[in-house]
Amino acid sequence: MKLQAPIYAVCEHCHTPFTTYKNNVRYCSPKHQKAANAHTNRSRVRRHHELEFVGVDGEGVGRGNNHRYVLLGCGEKQFENVDGIQWDEALGFLWECYLDQPDAAFGGFYLGYDFAQIFKSLPEERAYRIWSRAGIASRKRIASGGNPTPFPVQVDDWEIDSLGLKRIKFRPAGESSWMYVSDAGPFFQSSFLKAIDPKGNPNPVVTQAEYDEIERGKAHRDVAELDDDMRYYNRLENIVWARLMKQLNHGFVASEVRLPRQNWYGQGQPFRHGLRPRMSRPLSN
Repeated sequence: MKLQAPIYAVCEHCHTPFTTYKNNVRYCSPKHQKAANAHTNRSRVRRHHELEFVGVDGEGVGRGNNHRYVLLGCGEKQFENVDGIQWDEALGFLWECYLDQPDAAFGGFYLGYDFAQIFKSLPEERAYRIWSRAGIASRKRIASGGNPTPFPVQVDDWEIDSLGLKRIKFRPAGESSWMYVSDAGPFFQSSFLKAIDPKGNPNPVVTQAEYDEIERGKAHRDVAELDDDMRYYNRLENIVWARLMKQLNHGFVASEVRLPRQNWYGQGQPFRHGLRPRMSRPLSN
């Protein structure tokens, strides 16, 4: 039996010479093959700006002084406290979700209620420093090379900052990265139900059955209880929000606009990242 002559090649990943007996081998080890595939996938994701979106939304029960924010969803994960979720519980839960998907864009649809409920248990003086004009001015950087971002506010073991109610960011003290949660509602200038309505939409993000479930959940918010129906509605709304944002991102990328994961909070952001405003046609004489 005639043995095949060895083929001398150079690994396309580490550029080390190696021998093989097959013509189509391009890498010196399976480990380098896997690394090259991962690099190719990352390049494709960067080229097409294939962001992952994770919805953040919460639910409350009771009315007036008896209102309690009892359920917080992040994608399909949920945290609950029947006595009312405290700010540090909310941030701890969200941070764990961020660690699972650090490259994702986290946000929701008109999050003013959720931001207020999450942070209403903050010490008043800390909240004043985060959101009031005087508090923001007191955090202005003086010797940071023109950096306009104010210093964050430290609350216990957390650093917190906010861009009004458009976006919050936070991290455990000592961490280098931030979790951003953006309010994407202003992109649509409509209710969530109107934005996802499948009727007459050539590219719907929901089935009619899913739409009906979300509509039913919103109609029962005033009498909602922390039960499986609430959990299902909350999870479904986050899933559908992510689909809606992925569709919006595809439209932006087609227009050569690539928003970073932390900038999904308002109508002005696409113009800051390359979108040209449509010019009206000049009037003819």
